[in-house]
Amino acid sequence: MFHQNARRFQTNSPLRRGLKEGDTINVGEYTLHVLETPGHAPDSLCYYSKDPKEFNGQEIDGLIFTGDLIFSKGIGRSDFGGGNSDHLFSSIKNKIMYNPEITDNFLIFSGHSYYGDVTSVGEERKLSPYREYFL
Repeated sequence: MFHQNARRFQTNSPLRRGLKEGDTINVGEYTLHVLETPGHAPDSLCYYSKDPKEFNGQEIDGLIFTGDLIFSKGIGRSDFGGGNSDHLFSSIKNKIMYNPEITDNFLIFSGHSYYGDVTSVGEERKLSPYREYFL
């Protein structure tokens, strides 16, 4: 799966699928919703689901896979080819922090973590050192 404009991944393989904002992917009993979130890279995507209601005994409203957009108490770099810090902060703000579908009680699963933690949207709103740029 990749952003529909990510030409470097496009082949004739039937196993590859270009995605865009608003697409959904069914994975078992969950439906993942696609968000276009440029910034770390121009063709970055995030996926969220409102289906899971529990994680490790904790009640949740859902989860979001952010790749390298957001980390626990951090954000992705935007100084690679095609990255753009204005787009990165706009994606975090408009696609996640102010998305009416995504609440404070959504868990964030990033592409990797410097602290080894799963975080939440609410936690990042309160504790991220970058919150002044996206709130």
